[in-house]
Amino acid sequence: MHAVENADGTIAFDERRLLAEHGDNMREVFKTVQERLATFYGESALSLQVGQTVWKKNYTLSDKADYYAAKLAPKFIKCTVVRKISTNVYELVNIETRRSLGNVHIKDIKIY
Repeated sequence: MHAVENADGTIAFDERRLLAEHGDNMREVFKTVQERLATFYGESALSLQVGQTVWKKNYTLSDKADYYAAKLAPKFIKCTVVRKISTNVYELVNIETRRSLGNVHIKDIKIY
């Protein structure tokens, strides 16, 4: 409750109408937040098929001795799914070199 102390020492409370309006505003805010969260909660997990072409996030480090700058390296590598290990982990192979990239988590994969 919002209250103000007057000069004579008495306490005066805000009108109920103002508090009711504030409550209505909060209901609208909570409703929009709930709708926004429901869209992300309802999303299904990404599912890939064996043989599907995907992009894998490329994690590189700069190397001054070899004159290599990581920020100029490709951000993603084109790969193929070899097998599904779990719902979130897939084994990938580089399309260009046919070299295995090992087990990769779904967070590092984009659909081609």
